[in-house]
Amino acid sequence: MGKLGEVHNEIFKEIQVNGDPLIGADPNNAAAAERVQLAFIKKLGLSDADFEKAYHGDMNVETAMQRADQLAQRYRVSSVPLFVVNGKYTTDVTMAGGPEKLMSMLTDLTAQEHKH
Repeated sequence: MGKLGEVHNEIFKEIQVNGDPLIGADPNNAAAAERVQLAFIKKLGLSDADFEKAYHGDMNVETAMQRADQLAQRYRVSSVPLFVVNGKYTTDVTMAGGPEKLMSMLTDLTAQEHKH
């Protein structure tokens, strides 16, 4: 919709700070998720017609959304940032034991995978 710069912070805040994933009560109900997202973007002053056009009219958007959903389910994403190394390993700050250990773990895992 060409509004990323204007709405990115608000969307991030809603998801990460307010804990609202913008998908509704049932994560498997795409229509409900769309309604929740539409209501949210309308609060930001964006046009529902523009949203509908971008959401359904752009095959790249639809494909990217489906792929994101598949990856989130595959890797059991419950928070961000989550790092996935070569599709085999997942880690985050908490799993690694802190930010410094995270970077060390990522370095080790990528080096290990680079050898294979």
